[in-house]
Amino acid sequence: MGAIISIILPMLFKLVESWFTEPQAQAAAKSQLTQVIDAAVKIHEQSQQTKVQENLVNSQTAVILADKNGNNLQRDWIPVLMYLCMAIISLSMIVVPILHFLDPNIGPMVIPEQVWSLMQICMGGCVGVHGLNKVADTVFNNDKFFNTLRKRQGPMTQKEVDDFNAAIKDAQQSE
Repeated sequence: MGAIISIILPMLFKLVESWFTEPQAQAAAKSQLTQVIDAAVKIHEQSQQTKVQENLVNSQTAVILADKNGNNLQRDWIPVLMYLCMAIISLSMIVVPILHFLDPNIGPMVIPEQVWSLMQICMGGCVGVHGLNKVADTVFNNDKFFNTLRKRQGPMTQKEVDDFNAAIKDAQQSE
């Protein structure tokens, strides 16, 4: 938009100079013209920011809905990964030492540092996500929350905000 304004503004200034002969009137008209264009640019930038924020909210909503409504593997990949991590830890900490006790030729199982770091990060993430899901279930009363999200087209209306607040109050009172 700045390139267009840089082309149009000098032409508009020439029109102002041809319409007004006095330098003071020209300066006042140019000043008002600049203020109007600045206000229009600011409104355009705000609308672009609003569109970006709306697109972000819509994408986040789509991810939440896809995760909630997907197939079992799509919904449960984090617990499956955690079961795998628990199997590796069990094998390393329980099974291999028992086998080593029975047959000294079996050496200890060493978990590579990268795998151990991945397991720690996954465990923390799994515990955090599980905790947040429990909080969301309690606070947002899942059915009302996701039903409202499914119906939503574009920005939230005041009625939807009121529905969210009512769902939160209902969930808190039912505890």
